[in-house]
Amino acid sequence: MMSIKTKYALAVLVKMALDEPQSYTIKQLSEACGVPKKYLEQILSVLRKENIVSSTRGANGGYTLARPASLITVLEIASCLEQSLSFARGYNGAEAITEFWESIDEQFKTSLAITIDELVYNQLKTKQVLLYSI
Repeated sequence: MMSIKTKYALAVLVKMALDEPQSYTIKQLSEACGVPKKYLEQILSVLRKENIVSSTRGANGGYTLARPASLITVLEIASCLEQSLSFARGYNGAEAITEFWESIDEQFKTSLAITIDELVYNQLKTKQVLLYSI
């Protein structure tokens, strides 16, 4: 299924999108999102290579989104961090079972087509509901 690596990446990218265009150090992101620092370094390295985040060196450096949050999907993030997103991959048995797993793959990929921007919107909407329901 989906590893903790992708779940951590989503938490970090949503945090970055919420406070855009602020730049974050690995330490800041690690503390804000509860992600182990060494693990976050590995995740950000992959995301940087895939042009999802960008990094700037120096005293005022850090990580920012490389593209608008509206152009980054959960599917794209999962695809670069996971070995496989396919249920149909490998032995499946009869043709009907293979078709079943392939249909699950399509549904899964459709569900992951949500953007970081949409996740941010949902988070802000949830916070707003909590603030007004005192």
